[in-house]
Amino acid sequence: MKIKLKNSGTSRSDLGADAFFDLHSIIETAKKHKQIPFEAIRALFSATDSTVVSIAE
Repeated sequence: MKIKLKNSGTSRSDLGADAFFDLHSIIETAKKHKQIPFEAIRALFSATDSTVVSIAE
């Protein structure tokens, strides 16, 4: 995360910042629980019943 902030300086939109931090939170939580981050993200999408879920909610 620090490298992203160092390279870009900031997010270009609130939605982009929210999406980045939501994804970062999912990845770090998966690592903390000794899970594979990609599998945690895939499980999140398979848990939704094929409907689009807005990250900004």
